[in-house]
Amino acid sequence: MTVPQTAAQASPINDEKTSLINHDVTPTSAVPAADGYLYSYNEINYVDFCSSWLNDSSNWGSCQDRSSSLWNNGFPGAYDDVWVFEGLNYTGAKRGLYQGAEIPNNAAYTFDGTSLSLNDNISSHRWTNL
Repeated sequence: MTVPQTAAQASPINDEKTSLINHDVTPTSAVPAADGYLYSYNEINYVDFCSSWLNDSSNWGSCQDRSSSLWNNGFPGAYDDVWVFEGLNYTGAKRGLYQGAEIPNNAAYTFDGTSLSLNDNISSHRWTNL
């Protein structure tokens, strides 16, 4: 698992539509390859699936401030990394997750330059290049 401590500001992508699907997969399930989605779970260790997104999301809706584990299963290549943000509409503190990053317990990580835990504090995300 690779989660960056800091990352330079990256250019946002233009597509800000949110695509929610009802996947119930985890990093430990039989997923043969990247599927292009960011996954969020309400509990640690990828328990209690909340949602997954193929595109940017400016508002996590019912998953807002509920994420306790994350998995960036984005396709390798351009815009395969993710900024997660404390606030709606890509505002507030942020943290970068490289493609393939698995975070079984968000409480172990903070937003860049802060002491604020990722746990139950994510409201939006944007695909990027870190």
